[in-house]
Amino acid sequence: MKIILVLCSLFPLLLFGQSAMIHIEGRQRTSLNGLWEVIIDPFDAGSGDWAAYYKDRKPLGNTDFVESSFEGGHQLYVPGDFNSQLPELNYYESSIWYKRPFKIQTKQDNRFFIHFAAVNYKAEVYLNGVKIGEHEGGFTPFQFEVTDHVKIGENSLIVKSNNQRIKDGIPGLGFDWFNYGGITRDVELVQTPKTYIRDYFIQLSQQDENIINGYVSLDGPKKNKRLQYAFPN
Repeated sequence: MKIILVLCSLFPLLLFGQSAMIHIEGRQRTSLNGLWEVIIDPFDAGSGDWAAYYKDRKPLGNTDFVESSFEGGHQLYVPGDFNSQLPELNYYESSIWYKRPFKIQTKQDNRFFIHFAAVNYKAEVYLNGVKIGEHEGGFTPFQFEVTDHVKIGENSLIVKSNNQRIKDGIPGLGFDWFNYGGITRDVELVQTPKTYIRDYFIQLSQQDENIINGYVSLDGPKKNKRLQYAFPN
């Protein structure tokens, strides 16, 4: 059987609208699921400079005032919609801010990505007070590379999830559809080598069953690597 494979590299990852990393289950990953601390933001004020929930401010003294804080507040399970976890959120359609700390033991020569299987409907992602990116679409996975933003030791991941209906969203303004919001699917910290397989495709040729067509897309500084393939009998 003849094997034809094409190797290609990818363009640099974009801050907004990244396509999902494939074959997550086969990569080195750490689950970030579990209880997350949250701030309920009905007026969607936390992205601005005044409230700035993404900065995770804490009082510095007895006279320092911080109106909302993650500490000592509500907690919600991830993955899971927020509507069914607290009675007061049953019909809630606005923003919830999630916070999850995690630790990095060593960076070595690895790259790091935060992968979301789904957030409904709009998501803003912050790491250690820096905006990493945003995503729109409640049923599609996405990730952001955070290699330059993670640090050895404690890291703080903050995610804003907003399920407010919009004219050209799903569901739209005129749909009688219960609009569950929140981080509804798994969140994982993914580690890869400096150069990794970003995408691949393989199938039998439609013209000749003795030929396998496919390609491998590499991302990283060493795109001219020698690759080996193993096909079980």
